[in-house]
Amino acid sequence: MDRTAPDHVARQIAAACEEVGFFYAINHGVSDELISSMFKAAEQLFGLSWDTKQHLDMANSGLTRRGYCASRWEDENSGRALDFKESFDYGAESDEILPFFGNNIMPSELPGFRETAGTYYEAMRQVAGRLSGGIALSLGLPSDYFDHLQRDPITNQRILRYPALQGQAGTADRETGAHTDFGFLTVLAQDNAGALELQNRDGDWVGTIPVTGSLLIGVGELLSSMTNRRYSSTVHRVVNRGTGPHFALSFFLDLDFHAVVEPVPTCIDDSQEEDTPLMTCGQYKYGHYLDTQRQLSWSRPKPPSALS
Repeated sequence: MDRTAPDHVARQIAAACEEVGFFYAINHGVSDELISSMFKAAEQLFGLSWDTKQHLDMANSGLTRRGYCASRWEDENSGRALDFKESFDYGAESDEILPFFGNNIMPSELPGFRETAGTYYEAMRQVAGRLSGGIALSLGLPSDYFDHLQRDPITNQRILRYPALQGQAGTADRETGAHTDFGFLTVLAQDNAGALELQNRDGDWVGTIPVTGSLLIGVGELLSSMTNRRYSSTVHRVVNRGTGPHFALSFFLDLDFHAVVEPVPTCIDDSQEEDTPLMTCGQYKYGHYLDTQRQLSWSRPKPPSALS
């Protein structure tokens, strides 16, 4: 990200957010070594035994909603199909227990995992903060506009493993069903599989090409709402057409739990209703999050079938 020409970068961000809803960030300051180390840690994590992963289960975290989530447990495309993916969520440690705040569940079986994961989280938090400033500039606002809404924001680092579903009829669109992210910004590091696909305005699916050294940035529904839909939250899905598993690292940045979600000043027009119901980011995020969960009782899932 070029800090020497902020106005030029802001215009590029605005164009990408309005027309596509995703853009690549390069020169972001996160080393290739750290990203590579985190991908290796992800492979080790998902390589743990089924019984071990159940000790890390998200059900054990209560309101914090952190830990392991088994394949076919979430439904990003509500009601259509379960997602064939494994995931693991974590974030900043907190003494206060709220939805998305609390302590992490970490695998003691993997020496160094907690340290690598923590370093990667902090790097993503810094990148996301700078991107938030760029988003503000792109909207004609001061670069620190969102600072008062993101003093202690809801954040989540998600590690994902998508199995190879090649040759299995009817599963090609179900690794992660077609959906939009419901947060503020998504910062994605993906491997070379290029499994992420975006839906264009004609309804066609377009694959993303991995760019060496880049992070892929996505507009979430929260940001789209705050810009009165000026910025697009694009429908996307994951289709792993390869012969081996696909890994991705998704960092989600939102607002503070009690921050009120409302349109930014430069995106309010005459059609904006003054009595539009407002809600906090915590209410917004938690409601959407529960919609993706298949069983709200958090009963233990069954072991997955043999998918590579």
